[in-house]
Amino acid sequence: MKFVFQKAATSQSKARLTLIGPSGSGKTYSALKVAQGLGQRVAVIDTENASAAKYADEFDFHVLCMDEFSPQNYIRAIRAAEEAGFDVVIIDSLSHAWIGKGGALEMVNKAEKRYHGNSFAAWRDVTPHHNALVDAIVRSNCHLIATMRAKTDYVIETDDKGRKVPRKIGLAPVQRDGIEYEFDIVADMDLEHNMIIHKTRCRGLDGKVFHKPGQDVSRIILDWLQGNAPATVDQVVTPAPAPVDVAVATATVATESKPAPHTAPQPEAAPEPVVEAVAEAAPQPEVEAAPKEAPQPVAEAQLAPAPEPEPQPEPQVAAEEPQPAVEAAEAQPEPKPEPKKTKAKKAAPTKPAKKAAPKKAAKAAPTLDDAWKSAAMALMKTAREHFNGEHSVVLDAIKHREGVATSKELTTERLTALTEELNALAAEGRPSMDAQLVIWRQMLAEPSASIAI
Repeated sequence: MKFVFQKAATSQSKARLTLIGPSGSGKTYSALKVAQGLGQRVAVIDTENASAAKYADEFDFHVLCMDEFSPQNYIRAIRAAEEAGFDVVIIDSLSHAWIGKGGALEMVNKAEKRYHGNSFAAWRDVTPHHNALVDAIVRSNCHLIATMRAKTDYVIETDDKGRKVPRKIGLAPVQRDGIEYEFDIVADMDLEHNMIIHKTRCRGLDGKVFHKPGQDVSRIILDWLQGNAPATVDQVVTPAPAPVDVAVATATVATESKPAPHTAPQPEAAPEPVVEAVAEAAPQPEVEAAPKEAPQPVAEAQLAPAPEPEPQPEPQVAAEEPQPAVEAAEAQPEPKPEPKKTKAKKAAPTKPAKKAAPKKAAKAAPTLDDAWKSAAMALMKTAREHFNGEHSVVLDAIKHREGVATSKELTTERLTALTEELNALAAEGRPSMDAQLVIWRQMLAEPSASIAI
């Protein structure tokens, strides 16, 4: 076999888009709107009880309704659309190929019965069929849009009036883990009908959010496939008037701010502190500092006895000199700092250092609670990492098996052991984990049954 490299080009490529969202997010309607801009002839593979046909008054398309959702049936439907010459194929939805009637999980359950509960052998038979479906999607010569259901959860938020209200959110898609890697564009749909680009190979869609998406999205995709996506990105993301307004605003700000830096800050701020610093630093040690520090009356009292040493019989002057000293001594206790010092000394013993020790001991006491929290968080993290959006099923199954209503009834040692069991199950591989999830769901539906990890 001879290997030949060709120059890369997007002109021969077809779009692969998936929309993931909870019920009511607008997956089917958005897929039809985007498809109308990608091609003239649109085919819909409907697994949702002919729900797409309800939009026949708004869109022109052909529909194929399915009631058995094996991967082989999906492949046959895609091939039929290609042979009929359709430009765009919508799979609504791809989740049924995983959890629907005749889907991959049901095929695994039937295979396990043939192999006497051996999930490895069962997945060995089913995985090739699912891989063939993924290959048919990737290699189709039509633009292909697939919708997928999202595992839902509820969060409590505060509305405009300050009330606590629940809001439904979508989590991971209902399909085999890693299915997002097979698509060029992966987008999440929320209940406000916003299309949030999660992953894309199209630079014009990267990080974008489209409210009620339609031909604005398909136009960017077609331009990207035709090789002129950058021009479309500039027109859509950065419209022409925006830079003009910014330039005018910056020009006006620049003209208004020019007189301020030339007049106010340079002459006033720079020279004044320098002159004052020099004027104050130089004269203080030579002339001004000495008279300011020593008051004039004290200096006169000291200079007076110096020139009058000869008239010794004047003891009155010596008697008068200690009087200002006494007055100065009397003036010093006027602020009375001593009571403040006594207060500070009294405040010091009122802060016993011994009381801080029992506080630290009290904080160190709940070490067992910290260990339990750490073990509980480790179990939760392990369930989320290995089982993605199915972690709630895993945790419910564990509580059911352990015979507890809440995880608080489990000990630290038991939580650690359960974490190790989940890691061991994950080490066996994805087929074992998926098969175990099916068993857990069935067991949870029958409370009397026992659950084993």
